[in-house]
This record gives sequence, structure tokens and C-alpha cells, in this order.
Amino acid sequence: MILLWLLRVVSLVEKVARFLTAIMMMLIMLIVATDVVMRYAFNSPLTWVYDFVSLYLMVGVFFLVISDAYISGAHVAIDLLLQHMPARLRIAAELAITACSVSLFVLISWAGAVQLVQSFTGNDVLAGRIPWPTWPGYAFISFGASLLAIRLVVQFVARAASLATGRTLFPEASPRMDSASNAE
Repeated sequence: MILLWLLRVVSLVEKVARFLTAIMMMLIMLIVATDVVMRYAFNSPLTWVYDFVSLYLMVGVFFLVISDAYISGAHVAIDLLLQHMPARLRIAAELAITACSVSLFVLISWAGAVQLVQSFTGNDVLAGRIPWPTWPGYAFISFGASLLAIRLVVQFVARAASLATGRTLFPEASPRMDSASNAE
């Protein structure tokens, strides 16, 4: 089934992105610690640290794991009302929320891609001692938002099929609600 294959591919990409994010987090810690030592022990700070970390690493850390964080239930969710709804009404509400979320993240992905192309073709750089190109940050935004949009489309189709058939097709499709559904 295409949906199951797509779910596996998205899960694999999320796993790779999670690994890359861990490397970026380690780089942030090492670079900032080195900058602190250089600044206070040798009175010679690394002038490029703030720009590099904020322009590339922090953006990458956030957007590379946005889809993985969503599927693991790590995002803030206010689901007080959903917990008290009957299962079919809860799934219908999730479908409406997911449809809105897909629209939002497709727009974010599109805007990031447009900025990426404009920044890359225009050779946009950050003004400063080191002319850091700005396009890699937009690449992280577009990639992460696209991955989450694909994850949400898979979830939408799985939940719609669940609503139609009355059974959960893919338990991974909605982490918070599937555990609540099983409690009933």
C-alpha cells in the first residue's frame, strides 16, 4: 500500500533528521563552550559564533525535528475537549485540525522555498565580518515544513480511513489520540 510505504519513508527521513539535529546540538555546545573559553581565558572571542549558530544551527535544530517532534507528541497540545469526545467525533475534529495544519505548513514550506531560491540566486549574505550566505537557513525551513506537511497528509488519510472503517489503520498516525482511543 502506498500510504504505508510513504509512512516508512517519512519515518526514515525523520530518523536521519533527528540524527543530524543531534550533531547540530553537539556543535552548538562545543562552539559556544569554545567561544566562552576563548573570550574569558584568552580575551580573544570567536567573532563568527553568534552568526553561525543563529543563522544555521538553531534554524536546523528547530526545523529538522519539527515532524519527528509532532509524531512523538512533543509539541504543546490542548486536548482537554478531545479527551471527552466520542471516538468518531474526536477523529472528525482531528481531521479538521490536520487539514488546517497541512495548509499552514504547505504555506510555510512554499514561502521558505521561495526565499531559498531568491537568496541563492541573489547571492544574499549576512552583513558582517564573514559574509555568511542566507540560503541554508531557508533550506532548513522549507525542508522541515515540507516533511511535516507530508507527515500530516499521511495522518489525515489514515485518520479519514479510520473514520470510514471504524478501526485504526496506522497506530503511528496520531500519537496523542491513539493512546486516548485505546483507553476507552
